[in-house]
Amino acid sequence: MFMVPLARRQRGLTLTELMVAITIGLLVTGIAGALFLQGSRAHAEDERYARMLENGRFALGLLENELRMSDYWGEMLSPTAISTALAAGEDCGIGLFTGGTALHYNNNHGPTTSATFTLTTACPAVTAGIQAGTDVLAFKRVAGAPTTGDKAPAGGPAYLRTNGTVGNFIDDNAPGVGVSDWAYQARLYYISNNQLCRLDNDTNGTQFQANATGGCLADGIQDLHIQFGIDSNGDGIGNRYLSNATLADLENAISARVYLLLRSSDPDPAYNDEKTYTLGDVTVGPFTGANSKYYRRVLSTTVSLRNPTALIILR
Repeated sequence: MFMVPLARRQRGLTLTELMVAITIGLLVTGIAGALFLQGSRAHAEDERYARMLENGRFALGLLENELRMSDYWGEMLSPTAISTALAAGEDCGIGLFTGGTALHYNNNHGPTTSATFTLTTACPAVTAGIQAGTDVLAFKRVAGAPTTGDKAPAGGPAYLRTNGTVGNFIDDNAPGVGVSDWAYQARLYYISNNQLCRLDNDTNGTQFQANATGGCLADGIQDLHIQFGIDSNGDGIGNRYLSNATLADLENAISARVYLLLRSSDPDPAYNDEKTYTLGDVTVGPFTGANSKYYRRVLSTTVSLRNPTALIILR
């Protein structure tokens, strides 16, 4: 019977074999590490995009709803039949109520700037934090349903009391007969620190204050721009979109286009955004320095306005 010598049976790897094994191991480890890093970066990028789009769609939905409900006065068929004796108080310049004056905007983009109201210094939440070069939108309307009991609560916000034909703003709890009370809602939207923020009318209903309800609602919103669709020939279709529409133009506005420039909440050190972005008639970018390390995308929508013939902007 043939026996393998003990010395040969105990022989280990040669130096060459050991070096080859180490090299192969290092290659496999390096490839696995590279794939892991690439997958981690792709996952982080997808997460940034998903969060950015989620915030953007939420913000766009808020503005869509406000535009559709702007100039909604409950059972009133004509806002010109509404009156008020309430003092406006400090309202950031948009006024308590004027028949047909329900939507206001300040276009702060480039050479097409057009201010339809003046923000006052008593609105610190807006004037101190508004992002330069972004639009401001203000809306006035009543809630979607009347209060129960057909009367406004004592000491509460302003209400529109109406019998369907005429209406009046009140701030008392006197019971009404054959009338309904609709809570007054005024909201002002603006961009601050790359967030969509909102200021609501306070508990008195007639003014905005620094402690009024609202706050910043959606992160990662870098810019806001709006254009109005003007029906210039009476065919019910917006023939042109203007971001600096005149009063005569706005009387024929039937729709609005809203543009949002989204920005990821977190930067990516390995990314460099050198693109430009078009928001209707406005182009922004390219971005430089630390500001170029964020992902961006434009979302837009077109919304039909409720009462085009009554849409009037104060000058």
